[in-house]
Amino acid sequence: MDEVQRRICEKYGTDFDPAAPNSMLAISKNFDPRSFPIHGLRDNTATSGWYLWVGDFSVELDFWEVMHCHHLNEVCPLAVKYLALPRGWRFLFDETYEDVWFDQNILR
Repeated sequence: MDEVQRRICEKYGTDFDPAAPNSMLAISKNFDPRSFPIHGLRDNTATSGWYLWVGDFSVELDFWEVMHCHHLNEVCPLAVKYLALPRGWRFLFDETYEDVWFDQNILR
């Protein structure tokens, strides 16, 4: 997976900054890898910084649950390739579409 993550970072012209496998990410409780689009963003928190969700984003604490990054291989392997994007980056994908971009607002 390391090589796939490197290619994503190269494709979008950014540094390679992989999340540690044992670091935590937040995933929406309604997350379903068959529901699209799948969203992800990486903020500057002390954890991995990753938040993944489907549907509408929420800041409510009961919207989220946490898990180790390495468990994403089982839950949604398609999203794992983005986990080396640095803080401030976002992604969105479905079966035929991919968008990856830097969002300065995430780091504020």
